[in-house]
Amino acid sequence: MPSAENVFSDFIKNNPALTTNAFTAIGEVDCFTKVPLLSNNESEFLGILSRNIIPDYSVFPKIRLIEFVRPHGSEEAVKDLIREVQNITCDFVLKSYDETVLAVIQFGETATVRQQKKKLIIQRVCAMTGISFFEFKNTVDMMGSEDFCQFLRDDEE
Repeated sequence: MPSAENVFSDFIKNNPALTTNAFTAIGEVDCFTKVPLLSNNESEFLGILSRNIIPDYSVFPKIRLIEFVRPHGSEEAVKDLIREVQNITCDFVLKSYDETVLAVIQFGETATVRQQKKKLIIQRVCAMTGISFFEFKNTVDMMGSEDFCQFLRDDEE
């Protein structure tokens, strides 16, 4: 079950009849744009993501990365990371049907200290769990990223 307070679980709670299809079909992802937790910029970003990755990925905004991966290990560093990441939400998590997971974080032109710390934590989780990580300043930056576009193309093959 997703964490108690994020867009994903909020949508499930408020729309129980729609949950069967909402998170398996990329076309349903627009439902998230109506949730006030997303800013206009994030809604635009989400729209571009969903239009450009149909039908290969499901997009989850404002969700804890830990919902998709659970780093395991007995080393103190791993335990510390798990504790640290429990409540970190990633701006967008993309999940393909063959279990490929992408974490996308979107900042404006400048990131706050808190955002930078969050980014580093997410990068560490991604590195430990084999998740691909991308960071974009805006939608133009995302669509112009050769690495990102190549990743999506490679995943289709």
